Amino acid sequence: NTPEQNQRILDACQKHGLKFIPADGRIMANDPGHADFAKNLDAVVADYSQHPALGGYFINDEPAPGAFPKLAAINEHFLAKDPERLPFINMLPNYVPEAHIGGPYEPFIEKYCVEVKPKLLCYDHYALMEGGAERPEYFENMEIIRRQGLKHGIPIGFIFQTTPHFNYRDPSETDLRWQVNTALAYGVRALFYFTYFTPTDPNANFHNGILDPQGKRTHHYDMARRINAELKELAPELMQMMSTAVYHTGDLPKGCVALPADAPLQVKEGGSLVIGLFDHADGTKRAMIVNRDLRNATTATLQWSDRDYRLELPPAGREFITIGAALKPPAG
Repeated sequence: NTPEQNQRILDACQKHGLKFIPADGRIMANDPGHADFAKNLDAVVADYSQHPALGGYFINDEPAPGAFPKLAAINEHFLAKDPERLPFINMLPNYVPEAHIGGPYEPFIEKYCVEVKPKLLCYDHYALMEGGAERPEYFENMEIIRRQGLKHGIPIGFIFQTTPHFNYRDPSETDLRWQVNTALAYGVRALFYFTYFTPTDPNANFHNGILDPQGKRTHHYDMARRINAELKELAPELMQMMSTAVYHTGDLPKGCVALPADAPLQVKEGGSLVIGLFDHADGTKRAMIVNRDLRNATTATLQWSDRDYRLELPPAGREFITIGAALKPPAG
């Protein structure tokens, strides 16, 4: 976008109580050391930073390791000039070929954290395939991102699949909730729909984004609105919860950890679950229980601190419990 287009978008966002992260060609135009490198970045800050709807600065999407020095310099510059805003970079998923990232995935992510020092460790992963299958690497990717985020003290973000394209299926509301709820169980702090508007690349067969290419609402619009309303209610609690462990029951996904016998929470019955454990800022312990099954409801009975919790979970459904009290009375 041009600066003028971005200003119009910022004005529209302010009108509706939203934030906007603009993309601007000046941000990546020059390498560090170029005479116009700092000049361009300072001009971007000058153009946008006084606008109350500004959420950050879009830097780059899915970079390879060779871009890290440049990204680090841009990230550092923005944080020095406008530390309250987010310099936004999004990372590749773990199914990218190793040749593209210079080796195995986790060292690639760690190198990014160490060299670039992002304010948010964000990645995308599109797992919902046509024919009803899900990528087997989905949870392994979350494990790696969570592990590196905790190691380097960086909150994590996740861009999830909303718009069908290539051989990715058209997500149901359950599909969307599965991605959102499993991410929350892993301690994700920022969630992004891919995409809001539908791109028009004919080679990728994009269709049914939240808005179609003409700006009309698709069936995904009301799904996202319902999910967002729930997230807005949960956010004050979620933002005070620090992830301490994530366990799985049932068939163990690749790269994940089975619920150990000495875990503070035990499952007496239940299907395939994702169990996220958290420390809350108020000193209490929390757990988020997600039905990992996309197609079948499950009844789960859990024991924590000598108390049983019986949960009725729809496909991809979730519930919270705390030691000594449930945020919502348990079924039964």
